[in-house]
Amino acid sequence: MNKTFREDYNKKINKLFLVLGLVHIPVFLGMAWFFKTEYSIAFLGPLIVLVGPLVSYLAKPHSLITSCLNAVAMMCFSGLMIHLGKGMIEMHFHIFMFIAFTIVFGSIWPVIAALVTVAVHHIGFFFIMPTSLFNYDASFGVVILHASFAIIQALGCALIAKRFGNFIDVQETISTNLSSVMKKNKELSVKLSHISKVVFDSTNSQVS
Repeated sequence: MNKTFREDYNKKINKLFLVLGLVHIPVFLGMAWFFKTEYSIAFLGPLIVLVGPLVSYLAKPHSLITSCLNAVAMMCFSGLMIHLGKGMIEMHFHIFMFIAFTIVFGSIWPVIAALVTVAVHHIGFFFIMPTSLFNYDASFGVVILHASFAIIQALGCALIAKRFGNFIDVQETISTNLSSVMKKNKELSVKLSHISKVVFDSTNSQVS
């Protein structure tokens, strides 16, 4: 069965996210050295997080589940970055950057998966390891404020992702129609070639 344009696109984007995940490892190791945090978390953390998306990619590289797992993994990387940076507030920008980047999946579900992961991370770490979330004595109201900004951004990203998905579907329709036209042109060319040969042979026969 030939892959559709959408399936091929999803496979490429899912592969891109896996590569981006691996690129985080040297960045995290550098952060562990600079902030004097755990090298084990900097190295093993990303590898553990990538197990789910990688297994899903090997099974179904173009599936929406793989895309959602990639989005979740990227938010886990945000959590690791914040932890390795000892709650440095600037590290939280990683979350907003990659929530926006989930638009490229062309579906609202990876955006939602990313948002839910962020919410669980922030609320969970606020009660379990607050120093890994903020480098100052933040209140729960600050967590809600962060969540509010993330929700507002995710809503906008979800709308854009849906529109972008429609654009991808239109490209798939165009690609399918072009393939059909090319196939018909090829068949017509073969028929014309056959007719031309018959006419040529008939002309030669009459001349003889």
